[in-house]
Amino acid sequence: MDGPICFEDAKTNRLCRICEAKLKAGFISENDIKIWKELVKLAEKSFLDLDFLNSFELNGMLVIVCKGSIGALIGKGGKNIKDMEQKLGKKIRIVEKTSDAKETAQALLGYLKIVAVNKVFRPDSEELKIILSKQDEKKLRQKEETEKILTKLLGAKTTIEFA
Repeated sequence: MDGPICFEDAKTNRLCRICEAKLKAGFISENDIKIWKELVKLAEKSFLDLDFLNSFELNGMLVIVCKGSIGALIGKGGKNIKDMEQKLGKKIRIVEKTSDAKETAQALLGYLKIVAVNKVFRPDSEELKIILSKQDEKKLRQKEETEKILTKLLGAKTTIEFA
């Protein structure tokens, strides 16, 4: 299990020099630290085989990005997530980062229907266009913020369009 700060810092509620520098430089956020502390507590109770990559806030919800087996994190009937939501005071969505852009994007977008994911090749870069169903256009809030998060998640400039 790997995360944004060291295990010792998560257990002692203090940050070492290295972790403090990551926070000050903006590589990690306060939410990342809070989530990691909860994950470390959870790992003491049950086996977690995942890496916590980062988190984002979107539409008043915490999006937790992990790599690995997220089933134990969610827990039976969503119990672990419900406990974390109560402790952190926000709804939580778990996104498993995979090598498949459509699968990762679908995990973030939830109930919105992805029609296609197109790669656009530019002379100096590669971009992604995520095409959503026209019927979902009114359901997507904070389109620009969602595009920024998808860009970070997928590692390429990402735009959302409707068809």
